[in-house]
Amino acid sequence: MQLIYTGNLGQTKISSEKSALFLEKVYLSFRKGIFNCVPAKEHVKNRALQVEDLEIGFNSGQLHYAERKAGEKGLIQNLLDVGLLSLAGTNSRTGGQAYKTFGIKSIVFPLKNKENQIVSFYFRSIVNDKEAKHFYLKNRSGIYPNYPKSDTKKLILTELP
Repeated sequence: MQLIYTGNLGQTKISSEKSALFLEKVYLSFRKGIFNCVPAKEHVKNRALQVEDLEIGFNSGQLHYAERKAGEKGLIQNLLDVGLLSLAGTNSRTGGQAYKTFGIKSIVFPLKNKENQIVSFYFRSIVNDKEAKHFYLKNRSGIYPNYPKSDTKKLILTELP
């Protein structure tokens, strides 16, 4: 299945199989991020969530720097392809390409398909908690923390205030 890309932040243009593998890698980076960000840890603690027990992460907005610093070739293009980055003009300091990060400063929840593959993300901003925003990648699918068993009779979806 090929998903259509329209150039908008949050939309994907790579195949679902490649996307699932890449999103798993991205999630692992987000997962590390939640342990390195005091405000993110405080946010989840205030909501009575246990970071150690849940599949959650934090998007600091720094992931795309790995290509420049660690030489991770193709990372920026893949982030653009899945909608986690968009082009944002020219960097005034270096003259190079600038990027806008989707879901920056957000707690990240991986959304999974029936095969338990990460197929999208849900982002909950931790900035200005009273007016915090919720973000999903375009063409989202999947459910958190995983798909229910086929014999599930009732499924209740909820969100804390």
